[in-house]
Amino acid sequence: MKKFMSVLLALTMSVGILAGCGGDTANTSSDTGGSGGSDSASADNQAAASDEEPYEIVVEMIGSGVSQPDVAMVEEAINAITLPAINCTVKFREITIADHATQLGLLGTDGDRLDIVFVGYTTSMQNLVSNGLLVGLGDLLEQYAPEMLEKAGPLMEACYVGDDYYCVPGNYYPAMEDAVVYDVEMFDKYNIEIPENPEPTYEYMEKLFDNIKASGFEGYCMTAGDGVGVTITGQRMDKLGAAMGADGIYGVLMDMANDTQIVNVFDTDEYLQECLQRRQWWEDGTLVPDSLTSGTNLVAAMQARQIIASVTSVNSTYVPNNKKITGVEMDSVKMGNNAYLTGSSIPEYGLGVTVTSEHPEKAVQLLNMIMTNADLANLINYGIEGVHYEKVSEHIIDYPEGVDASNVGWGIQIVSFGDSSQIYQRAPFTEEWYDTLDEYSAENAELSQAFGYVFDTTPVRTQVAAVSSVVGEYNPTLICGMVEDVEARVEEFREALKTAGIDEIIAENQRQFDEWRASKQQ
Repeated sequence: MKKFMSVLLALTMSVGILAGCGGDTANTSSDTGGSGGSDSASADNQAAASDEEPYEIVVEMIGSGVSQPDVAMVEEAINAITLPAINCTVKFREITIADHATQLGLLGTDGDRLDIVFVGYTTSMQNLVSNGLLVGLGDLLEQYAPEMLEKAGPLMEACYVGDDYYCVPGNYYPAMEDAVVYDVEMFDKYNIEIPENPEPTYEYMEKLFDNIKASGFEGYCMTAGDGVGVTITGQRMDKLGAAMGADGIYGVLMDMANDTQIVNVFDTDEYLQECLQRRQWWEDGTLVPDSLTSGTNLVAAMQARQIIASVTSVNSTYVPNNKKITGVEMDSVKMGNNAYLTGSSIPEYGLGVTVTSEHPEKAVQLLNMIMTNADLANLINYGIEGVHYEKVSEHIIDYPEGVDASNVGWGIQIVSFGDSSQIYQRAPFTEEWYDTLDEYSAENAELSQAFGYVFDTTPVRTQVAAVSSVVGEYNPTLICGMVEDVEARVEEFREALKTAGIDEIIAENQRQFDEWRASKQQ
């Protein structure tokens, strides 16, 4: 099956190169905000001829905990599309981002059913597969979702664990780039210049920070948030699928475009240097001193104008989304070369079908509709035109008069569905934003040596749990600059990681990675 799917992917990749990402015009209307797509003919015919009772597909919706009272209204409008097409109805189950990992871990234990989930937001696809929570999708995708397979093209290579697919890409433009993100109004107010030739180095960051300090701005220059994750200045690492909050527990490729040797990032000179630099910035007032304990993340710090700039990795939606969230007029300046893409970036925003689904083929048919039918995706994301949104231009929407985020009945969830090149976006997105999307496609990005490789953590799941706990204990305070004797603490950290089994994890990861590389050369 895997060899057959590889041939199919090769063919669809050729189609994607000719047609352009998101350009499957045979299955979408010319008005990308309109009817937007069709399902496979076999699925339509099967639904029309079926005498079976409609199946209710339960779809996870990740939210912030704010009530959305019009859910039943939106479900009814969705069902008017899905029922005649694939003989199913849709029921949303909202899970808050704070509870997401816990709820996924409890799947099936209380008898509840959840058909479609986001696999990478708070935990990794590998962990979900290792715990037996996801359905293998290879045969189902071939039969029920050929249009979605074609649109995903080479991105599907990153959705394997072992010999099967366990998710589909939820974002067709997943590449990242390093950038200076800054508050336009405050930079104008304080006449702050962004130094020329932006590059992700300590020296460049010091120049930027010196300009901010000399301007009279009384806040800080950067925040480390809650210390979750591992970012080393100037390193384009591939973290090989570790979920946010557990970065580095599987080992990393330090230079993703060139390295093939997996290493313990916490055991490198680069990690020690990053921790020493963070401590220096904490001591000289560059770094927000209490971000770990106060919970002030980058977005909140920008919104409160505790900081007015950041050097960070951004995707295609980062700046306009955070404009919308914070109300701050942000812009960005690209650092270094072209965008880059690791395999782990794709399942991070992937959609999977759980083992609690009674009809996984129906769930796959629905996924196919969502990713190829703009009308359906926009309905799921934003609700009903004239009630929950109104169109400003071809692709851009805003709230109707008298409605805003505080009282809208639907559309404030923190996840989105559908092909970004077709679905609507709320202001402050602009029509010009759609012209930039191809810069973030797999075809135009620098790819990791591990692109398409997915680590199966099953053989070392015990060590993964132990190492994750150690990382959670040591890394945040080091990254937030709160440790006085950095070198001693890092050495203690390294010893704890070895005791927990990080060497066994890396050895198993390297073995699987080498086998995967060898199979590609056959």
